Amino acid sequence: MLFLMIAILLLLVAQGSFLFTRYLAEESGDERPLLGEAAPAELTDEEIEARGWISAETLKRYAEEYNINTEFLSRI
Repeated sequence: MLFLMIAILLLLVAQGSFLFTRYLAEESGDERPLLGEAAPAELTDEEIEARGWISAETLKRYAEEYNINTEFLSRI
């Protein structure tokens, strides 16, 4: 029973500290990820293709070529 109470207390402290850091990040206007990772840089077309993705320009070209609804594309 004591172990369960300690575990719940630890979880509440962890959640509280997480929410507090989120609050501080939002108040300061910080747009960076919380774990201290750098924001992702712009990828080149070669890097996009190497990951198996398609670029925005290619997506627009496909939309025009195949008459895809722009509202559908904006949701993607």
